[in-house]
Order: sequence, then C-alpha cells, then structure tokens
Amino acid sequence: MLEKLFGSRARVSILDFFLTQPDREFHIRGLAQRLNLKINSVRRELLNLKKIGLLKSRKEKNREVFYVNKDFIIWPELSEIFHKLGKPKEDISDILQKAGKIKLAVLTGKFTKAKDAPVDLLLVGEVNKQQLSKVLGLLAEEIKDEVVYALFSEKEYQFRQMCHDKFLIEVFSSPHKVVIDKIKEKKI
Repeated sequence: MLEKLFGSRARVSILDFFLTQPDREFHIRGLAQRLNLKINSVRRELLNLKKIGLLKSRKEKNREVFYVNKDFIIWPELSEIFHKLGKPKEDISDILQKAGKIKLAVLTGKFTKAKDAPVDLLLVGEVNKQQLSKVLGLLAEEIKDEVVYALFSEKEYQFRQMCHDKFLIEVFSSPHKVVIDKIKEKKI
C-alpha cells in the first residue's frame, strides 16, 4: 500500500528507515547496504527528500550524512503513518534464503524471548559469507539487537545429531521456531 502511495520501493524503504529512527544519521553508501538498494536510487531519493525539506544533510569526513528535519511541516503525520502501517515485513525464511542454500533455519533466543537459548539463530547449509552478513544485519534491525548465530554444514549437523550434541539439545529444548526445514532426518 505504501509503495503505491509513495511511488517506489526505494522511497518507501528510505522513508520507513528515517521516520521510524528519526534520531539517527546515515550516509548514502551505508544506507544502500542496509536497505539492499542500489546507491544511485538511494542518492536520488535522498536528494529528492532533502529538496522538499523532509531531510537535511551535513558533511562529515568527505561524506554527506542525512537526517530527519523534525521541523518539516508534516513530519509528525508522516512518522505516524509509517509507525501505524510500516512497510510489510519480508518473511524471515525469504530473508534467510538470500544468504545461500539454507537446509535448516531455527529461530530461538531473542526471536522467541527464550532467555536460556545458546543462540538466536541456528543455520544449516552453505552460505555466502558476504550475503550472510547482510542478512544478519536485516535480522538485527528486526530484533533491535545483535544476532548470535551458529552455522553448520549439513554433514557437521548430521554428525552432531548422531552424537546427541549438547548444543543441539539445548537449542531444540528451548522455545524455538523452525522457519526452513529441508532436512528429512528427525531433529534431536
């Protein structure tokens, strides 16, 4: 709905990012990486939002840093719209699949409010480390904290299952949610 109202996915993502975090400042490259958008589209949208007065900028170490202009005439109303509607959250399994060939993904810890869980995320499969880093950044934004994770190859995971690994027993005995399951063997 917001994309139709505001015209583009990039604009909605940027508006959502700034309006739900009005006290933070961002530079173009960092914002593009966090939102997984092309730098040119981020630059264009930031300059448009600055031109109408919603954003301001300042120079910091050869970078232009953007922040919300809280004196903008309809800033409170826009902020309320984004807090009420927000952009639709991408399904967590879709987010995780961007990291590579995930065979098993288990959310626990901060995702399930399980205080005694050894990790927040258990992943089994092959991942691209750079993509995984981006995915973890997105998930960290979701829970507003760092994501503690464990990553195993499918072979290592099966070996740990066979040995009744204490770590896996702790993960599966704490409150958890399996969001990707392409492994046919029984879990501990």
